[in-house]
This record gives sequence, structure tokens and C-alpha cells, in this order.
Amino acid sequence: TACVAMPQSCAYALLAGTGVKCAVMAAAAASVPCALLGSSRYMQVGCLSLGALLTRGTLVSLGLTGGSEVYVMGASLLAFYAGLTRIALGVGRMGDVLTSLPVALLQGFVSAATWMVFFSQVPNMVGAKAVGPMAGNFATAAFWLFSHPLLWHPGTAALAAVCFVVMLNGSKIHKMFPSALTCCLLGCVLASNGLDVGSTVGAISVDVGALFPPAALQIPKELIAKLIAPGIALGAITFLEGGAVMRMWADKDGEKWDSNKDLIAQGVANVCSAAVGGMTVAGVISRSSFGITA
Repeated sequence: TACVAMPQSCAYALLAGTGVKCAVMAAAAASVPCALLGSSRYMQVGCLSLGALLTRGTLVSLGLTGGSEVYVMGASLLAFYAGLTRIALGVGRMGDVLTSLPVALLQGFVSAATWMVFFSQVPNMVGAKAVGPMAGNFATAAFWLFSHPLLWHPGTAALAAVCFVVMLNGSKIHKMFPSALTCCLLGCVLASNGLDVGSTVGAISVDVGALFPPAALQIPKELIAKLIAPGIALGAITFLEGGAVMRMWADKDGEKWDSNKDLIAQGVANVCSAAVGGMTVAGVISRSSFGITA
């Protein structure tokens, strides 16, 4: 799961618009607190698609430019508020309330988020951008690109198609087949051998000396109050998906699971993420599922 965490974090960073380092630092900083303080032996914590989408939506609505210094500070402050929210909910014994929502509601919520992620990533999958009036919305932009295949970058589109096939059929080979890791290695091998498969992430550098003071504490004062409500919502909403699945697995195995303890653990993890300039983290279903299968 560690090998999958890095490319997965990079993907969610691009989705959030924060830059790769923000998600990589979040994944690194969040793992240890959850391992020490959490109650679920299954839960893998890191960046997730829903958190990335909500982060992007919040910061863009405030007029911040994706990837800018203030934008990354805003993402870190959202993680800080989300962490405080989860700690408060855990101390207040609200975990059972959050994880008692109807399954149909959670499934609809997750399905909608999945489609949002898919449509928002179509430009990256085909290596092209929509133009004209339909380019303003990610869903209409995706449909515009689907109707203009001649604009696609051949290498990028071909690699995306191969990844789709591997991800959809990997489990048919073996339930332990590392589909995500296989796709990542395939892309690295092709790019390193000079094949044009589109843009790459590039080098990731971390200046430890620049981690203090934390990015969340350097944000302009006028944004501090504006991000409180979105941060609280982010802290509660992003816990639901992972929390519901953890309850299901615990009930299936007959193990005792303390949702309030995991709320506090993930709250501390988000505060740690914010301290190193990272974004919001929560339970990651894909990597947790892989660990359970193993």
C-alpha cells in the first residue's frame, strides 16, 4: 500500500490543484498518528478524491489561483479546521451518529463523487483541453472532449485506456493483483524510455527548513474566517465514507470498532498534515481494501 500511496497522492494533489508536495506531505504526516491512536487495524489514511474536490471547490470559489502559495496555505488551513472538527466530534462521542447514516445515502454520495472525479480528470486522461462555452464546467468540458477525439494526445489517451483495462480486469487475474501499482510502473517505464505519454509529475523536492512556520498559519487574515465553515464541513463529510466501511468490516469480523477513537486519531492526523503544509486526509477505501484482502 505504501507504493500505491505516493502516485495516488500525486493524483489527488492534481485534482485539488495544490501541487504534488502538498499531498505527499499529507500522506507522510498522517500515517503515524492514525496508526498509534486509531482503533481500526484496517484503515489506511491519506488524501482522497472527495476531500480533493471539496478543497478545490472551496478555494476556487474564493477566487484563489490553483497552485499558488496562498492556495496551498488555504488547503492546509482547511486540513487544520477539519482536524479540529474531528477531534471535537470524537471527544463529544458523535462517532456513532456520523456512521449511522443510511447506507443508500452514503452509496449515492460516493457514486456522485466518483463521477465528479472522472469527469474532472477527462482533460488529463486525453491530454487536451476544451474550448468554447462548454469549457466552463468540468462535466460539459468532458463531453466536449469526448466529441472531439482528433484533439486528443495519442500517447496520453492510449495510456489512460490501458490503465482502464488493467484496473477493471486486474482482480480477474487474482484478487491480490496490484492493478494500481501496475499502472504506475507501466507509466514510469514508458516515460523513462522516451515514449511520449504526456506530461509527467517531475521531481518532488521538500525543504525541511521551510516547514516552519506551518503554511496554515501564514495565510492572509481575511481568509481565516472564510475557511472555518468549509473546514468544519470537510472534517465531517470526508470521515463518513471511510467510517461507514470500517463499521461494516468490523461487524463482519466481529471486532470492536471505536468510531470516536478514530475520529480523534484522524483529527490529530489532519492537524499534523496542516503543520507540514499538507491537505485534508481521511480513510482511503482503495488502500484499506487492499490491506484487508492481503
